[in-house]
Amino acid sequence: ADPQVWRTGPDALVDYPYELGDLGAITQSTATGDNAFLYYYFFYNWTVASEVIECASERIPVTITVVGIEEISEINSLDVFPNPANENLNISLNMAEGGVLQMDLMDISGRTVQTRTINASSGTNTITENVSGLAPGLYQMRLMINGKAVTSKVIIE
Repeated sequence: ADPQVWRTGPDALVDYPYELGDLGAITQSTATGDNAFLYYYFFYNWTVASEVIECASERIPVTITVVGIEEISEINSLDVFPNPANENLNISLNMAEGGVLQMDLMDISGRTVQTRTINASSGTNTITENVSGLAPGLYQMRLMINGKAVTSKVIIE
């Protein structure tokens, strides 16, 4: 309430206003009466900003066409459980045709923490992945086959 941080005049040479460029000026202290122009306080917490000038353009509608993303027809269904997992993560997938799957488990920064190649047969495949060595957090599981991918979020406790 009373930090005792100031400079007093006549030898202090308090010379108001103290210009702050085009943002403003300090024109006097909070001291009143005859002392109003004798004190200059150094203890303050100011926030100053220039006027915001908005420069928005006219809105123009655009059409976006996404290319290069194909649906995975090889996988009929995918189930990941338990989710959240703490020791084993089970992956149940039904394949239209057999094939070689690559499974990658990536952390939140996109770094691959586990990878596995799986020879899947047509029909239902159940895969168990040990995740007990992973730190708790949110992960992304990616299954790739024939250059196409499907992803699923996985939580490790």
